[in-house]
Amino acid sequence: MAFEYDDFTYICYPFEQPVYLYVWEILTIIVCIVNILVVSILLRNKMRNPTNVILAAIAISDSLTGMSTLPTYIMVFLKYEPPISLDDITPDIFETNGEYPIYETPFNTHNISYNHYAGVVDNGSDNDIPHYYGISYDFLPPGEGPFDNNQESFGGSHLSKSLCEWFMISKFFISKSFHSISIYLTVFLGVQRFISVAVPFRAQSLTTKRAVLICVLISVLSPFLHVYHLTAEKAVGGVCEWSFKKGCQGGCIEMWVMFFLRNLLPCGTLLVFTVLFIRELHKGESTIRRMDSTRGQIARRVIENRRIAIIVTAIVIVFLIPEIPFGFYLLYNAIEQTTNDGENLDLETNRAVHLSYELLLLLSFHANFYIYILFNRKFRRFLLKIFVQPVRKWMGDTRRISISSSRRDSNRRTEQMSLRSNSSTKTKNVQVLQDPPHKEPSVFMNSASVDITQTSHQDSLSKENSVEV
Repeated sequence: MAFEYDDFTYICYPFEQPVYLYVWEILTIIVCIVNILVVSILLRNKMRNPTNVILAAIAISDSLTGMSTLPTYIMVFLKYEPPISLDDITPDIFETNGEYPIYETPFNTHNISYNHYAGVVDNGSDNDIPHYYGISYDFLPPGEGPFDNNQESFGGSHLSKSLCEWFMISKFFISKSFHSISIYLTVFLGVQRFISVAVPFRAQSLTTKRAVLICVLISVLSPFLHVYHLTAEKAVGGVCEWSFKKGCQGGCIEMWVMFFLRNLLPCGTLLVFTVLFIRELHKGESTIRRMDSTRGQIARRVIENRRIAIIVTAIVIVFLIPEIPFGFYLLYNAIEQTTNDGENLDLETNRAVHLSYELLLLLSFHANFYIYILFNRKFRRFLLKIFVQPVRKWMGDTRRISISSSRRDSNRRTEQMSLRSNSSTKTKNVQVLQDPPHKEPSVFMNSASVDITQTSHQDSLSKENSVEV
């Protein structure tokens, strides 16, 4: 009969508790706030296009990557108990039972004595119970404690079996599934931007509805990469952990799949299509210079192409900053587990690397919002119109709004007056050369020339504002 555990210990280190209990929550909430702004702007009627639909889907999956872990992180790390050092051990916590002492810690309330197997304790019955502690056992004979005498101390959280399982599922399945969705949506964005520049006629077939369907398909298929974490045992022998078996089985195979399908393939594909996209934009600049005769139009299109290239390149760089280093570490773990059964893998180092990677992910989720603000003029205009100006108005600061609007109106009036004066001057000069002196200038021709000039000016403005993000 196997021993039934009432609770399970999630081993964690002192540097994890403040980060996952405080820093993680703050960064996740900020990510959700800025992504709500992003989605509400990108999905407006005037902003809605295939590119912006993909960017909005990335913002949603980024937010859910962090939000899916908040409840379990708070419950688990609130239960954290720091490690006990040897200085805290006093004689009153020991009793004698034959030749071995009985030791009680926050993670062990059983009166048990050690036998000669490291990490296994004898509770006086026929069942051997594996149990782990986070202190050095200098008071035991060599080799009779669960760890060697130089074992570093660590703390942990006392969890029920249901909380342990939900914590591991939210961390290794739900959160990672949403992040995989973000990864493949970013790859889809890179491919879509390349096609829109290299093959513009074929890019027109990717409508907004089709972009939505592809985003939904990616969201449905991506979680299948992490199905292993739904079936793997997470609460074994009184410890809440995801452990490997000897040889390359289960978890080892899953690690190789993660490296190839979730890291190497997406990162390599994204790098290739981003380089091709920038190359096509440079080709487009030379084509624009040959086709257009107006210097103003050439300058505007060249600036617009470079702005788009900067936005896409910045998004890709921000995406790759956490993924490439973590990919190398994942490859090292997979090789070590395959060849040496993970004997050289250190738990503390593994936790520190994962903590750094997850923090970099949250910071990269923030960065996309600031990229839009810096390089997307239309996004800034809608942000001011929808959120900033109503807040200013609610606070009673109407002076700045009226000044800025009056300046825009005055600039437009000045532009229109200059256009009218130029067109009327040209019309009068033509009439002086061609019409007899006794005939008055044609009012119809005068007004028509102004309308055409204004229409062409408005068309150039509308073309400038209709460029995709």
